[in-house]
Amino acid sequence: MRHAELTADNVAALATKATYTTATATALLGLSVNEVLAIGGFFIALATYLTNVYFKRQELRQRAEFRREQLKLQAQGMPIKDE
Repeated sequence: MRHAELTADNVAALATKATYTTATATALLGLSVNEVLAIGGFFIALATYLTNVYFKRQELRQRAEFRREQLKLQAQGMPIKDE
């Protein structure tokens, strides 16, 4: 079995990983279940809102493009149907 050398870089990398792991565990374990669920619910609500905004913008772009095409056809003298 080969052991890795303990260099300053390896020790620093290990210390960094340990620090992040410990900080994450402390933060997660320091919260109650209700707090974790509230934070999770907030992020789900935010993702839902952003998804709705994205699709609404897509819909409005499509409607604007459709309306521009209608106006172009109307300018050429072609009759158009209203939706």
